[in-house]
Amino acid sequence: MTNRTPDPATVALASYLESQAALAGSARTAPAQAMPWALARYVAGAAPEPGLVDTMRTDLGLYRLYRELLANRSQAISPRQAAAASDAPSAERSGQGFRLEFRSSRATPGQVYATVVLEGVEAGERALQVHVLGQEALLRLDFPAPVDGRSQRLFPADSPELALLRRTDSELVLVTL
Repeated sequence: MTNRTPDPATVALASYLESQAALAGSARTAPAQAMPWALARYVAGAAPEPGLVDTMRTDLGLYRLYRELLANRSQAISPRQAAAASDAPSAERSGQGFRLEFRSSRATPGQVYATVVLEGVEAGERALQVHVLGQEALLRLDFPAPVDGRSQRLFPADSPELALLRRTDSELVLVTL
């Protein structure tokens, strides 16, 4: 007979479901939404269900669960940083365990390479995800598996994703799939 301790993410998910059921009481007539399960699949790399990201931004309990699931899976983190005196985009973001570099493309003006450089994190052969937690947006970006501790992706220079990655007041969480 083996004694299995539940995964912390499972405990967090069960706690969230119990709190939602307690808050809703017996007056609920609509079937319960499976948002926590959709969130767990999203953090594991699945495509987001319609409205999931918007719901995370408005449901504090679901957002806390998202943070807990990310904490359990994260390989590295770049916390929010104090903004500098200028609004110029950063050329680099440093975090605990990785660095994010931005370089303009020589071949195609108007495009920027965002490169994840792993520092002290096992590089493995799995793809990477960078979860960007900003005040007005939540974003998940997929990067290919790293080669020699580096993974890069090309963005249009004016893309909102690149702008959010560069903002020092957004938090970055690196997850391997």
